[in-house]
Amino acid sequence: MAFPYIYETNFETGDESEWTGTGSDANGVLAVEHYSELFRRPGLAMPFRGAYCLRTNLVGAASTQYVAEDTGFDITAGNEIFVAFNLFISSDLVMATTNEFNVMQLNDTAEFAVGINFTTANGVRIGVGETGPASATLTPFTLGQWHTVETQFHLDAGGGDDGLINWWFDGTAMTGVTGLDQAAITLGRVGAIGVDAGTTAGNILVDRVIVDDARIHPAPRFPETIEITKTGHIFVGPGTIDAATLLSGAGTDCVLQIYDTDEAEIEEWKTKTLLKNTANNEVVDSAHMPVNINRGAYCVLSGSNPRALVKTATLSAYASDGAIRTYAQNRVPRIG
Repeated sequence: MAFPYIYETNFETGDESEWTGTGSDANGVLAVEHYSELFRRPGLAMPFRGAYCLRTNLVGAASTQYVAEDTGFDITAGNEIFVAFNLFISSDLVMATTNEFNVMQLNDTAEFAVGINFTTANGVRIGVGETGPASATLTPFTLGQWHTVETQFHLDAGGGDDGLINWWFDGTAMTGVTGLDQAAITLGRVGAIGVDAGTTAGNILVDRVIVDDARIHPAPRFPETIEITKTGHIFVGPGTIDAATLLSGAGTDCVLQIYDTDEAEIEEWKTKTLLKNTANNEVVDSAHMPVNINRGAYCVLSGSNPRALVKTATLSAYASDGAIRTYAQNRVPRIG
């Protein structure tokens, strides 16, 4: 497995800057949104993890709205990648019968895809395929709750039509597809791609997109001890951190800095904990614990392949959407 992953995005920058390719959002319906903004939109969940996630509004989606990444999803002939992401679709989704759209696809003209399908007889379903969800792979999709989608994309070696997709939905193995013939993969897209005219309402939320060379497996949404592999919020609102450990990589430049903020901002006066290593692969524990947080815990990692473990204690806006929404309702915006 790559260290920590081939590619990872958690949207905790508060914008689309983690996506290096060219996206499409002609109607302005795609945005990385803060939990306090999501709270104002009826029927939407809080982010799967942290303070931000990607939202696509299907009202005015104009066929295709997406963010794109032009290196992290690359696959050459005969090779494969695993992709995992968290997906929420609101209960007010409106699709005409037989409508479909992709929520993730590889390449501009899809060579691998994860898509949503609707028919009057079967309701909303999710599936995988080369250009869209193949009928044999479709499985029911429950609206109004977070799901974890994991995929294994194996690229055709050339001439043998041996490309395949294996996938797991909320940890359960689903029916995949085989016998695919594809070109090399140089781009990944996430959003709403190829939306039919009959799809006129609903919101899609996407969080924690991870690409690796081995299966990633579902992650718990509200763990007590959180492994951090990328800068982001481990919780929002008031709480207590009981312990923090920096797991250094190969280098002496690894840093874990925890700020008291629920926004993607680095201001030194908000620093609550600072850990640095002095030797390769060193484990550094904080001696200044517990730490009380007022607005949220923003954990910033830097250096050569760092990771961290953070153990939380009492948290007021954690363990459920309801707890986070209650805090969001009373949250006082920061001034300045």
